[in-house]
Amino acid sequence: MGKRQEIQLQIAATMAGWAFTIAQVGLAHAMAHTLGILYNVPHGAACGIVLPAVMRFNVDFAADKLAMVAQAMGVNTVGVDSRTAALAAADAIEKLMKEAGHPMRLRDVGVPEDGLDMAAFHAICDTAALFNARPVGDPGEVAALYKSLY
Repeated sequence: MGKRQEIQLQIAATMAGWAFTIAQVGLAHAMAHTLGILYNVPHGAACGIVLPAVMRFNVDFAADKLAMVAQAMGVNTVGVDSRTAALAAADAIEKLMKEAGHPMRLRDVGVPEDGLDMAAFHAICDTAALFNARPVGDPGEVAALYKSLY
């Protein structure tokens, strides 16, 4: 990664921090907090790994906003419904992560497979989950997300 890309990532991180003061965070952060606490996964790495899956999980509750993410990422959304654009945003995030060499799977950062159900229980208890676009109360749904990322 070049110096210009590093600066752009820092600017993006700062902008995300500003956004937190307005919109709060959701399930991706709850899941990432849990991975950090239980398995010492750095927060940024954990957020990145879970974000596309959580975007897809939330698609029917936040398609319009996620479609804006697609546009911001340069995805051509002309003539595409908001749900399709929202799913394309998740794909674009994954593509960017791969290009940047970001870990893509929970096993890549040392999370044990047999700890995913326990992690899901903890994640739904994290306050950040309260602000998720799609209501979260079933640890089984979160476990399924974690397992899809293993």
